[in-house]
Amino acid sequence: MNVTDDIFSKGYTKVILIGSDMPLMTSELLNQTTFDREVHDCVLGSAVQSAKFSMESIGAQARSLAKPGTF
Repeated sequence: MNVTDDIFSKGYTKVILIGSDMPLMTSELLNQTTFDREVHDCVLGSAVQSAKFSMESIGAQARSLAKPGTF
C-alpha cells in the first residue's frame, strides 16, 4: 500500500498529488487542476522536463480509472 491507497482507504474520493519537484507550480495551475478533477475521474499533468512516472506510484484507485493500454 502506498500513500494514495491509504488516502482512498480513509474514504476520500478526490485526491490531488503534487510532487516535491514542482517549483513552478502556481496557484492558477492548482486551481485548474482542482476544476479538472471535478470534471474528470483522473487528471495527469506533464512535467517541464518530460519526466516519466509509474502509475504504481499513483495508487490502485487511479490506475483503475485509466483506460486499458494507456500506460
